[in-house]
Amino acid sequence: MAFGVTLRKVDGDRLITSLFLVVGLGLVVMGSDLEYSDRFGPGPGFFPIWIGALLAGLSGASLAATFRRKAPSPEEAEDTSPTALTPYFEEPGAWARVCGMLAALALVGALMEILGFRITIFVFALLAPAIIGRQPVFRIVLMALLCGFFVAYAFGAWLGIQLPQSSIAFLKDIGL
Repeated sequence: MAFGVTLRKVDGDRLITSLFLVVGLGLVVMGSDLEYSDRFGPGPGFFPIWIGALLAGLSGASLAATFRRKAPSPEEAEDTSPTALTPYFEEPGAWARVCGMLAALALVGALMEILGFRITIFVFALLAPAIIGRQPVFRIVLMALLCGFFVAYAFGAWLGIQLPQSSIAFLKDIGL
């Protein structure tokens, strides 16, 4: 029992999807205060609005699915055996993986201006599967390269949007 909290899986699903629904709606509201587009293309409000709408839509669909699940019978609802009250994070180390991912995301925010988009996202994409576990090394490296470098190229070449570069002189000199 992690942190002394025991939730039924459906309760945990509803809690998490409700949280993501609120975050998605918040992104849409905050993004609508920003300029949607400018003469160069997408403005600062473009991505928050669409990412928020996508997050809210998927979370809303997931939340609705939790209510369509079959309700437990009265006998099942009364069951207080250890198998009936399974912790939401059943696997050992699940909380550690969640906290690890949150710490990795915080590092992305802290290092973006120092290392730039390409290196920061490359390192994050290398670390995230290691935190989650069970991924082939070839796939991890390939996805990290695609996330870090191809995405930056696509934004620069196709959308004309320059993502943050490193503030370290020698990295900036080589285009990172």
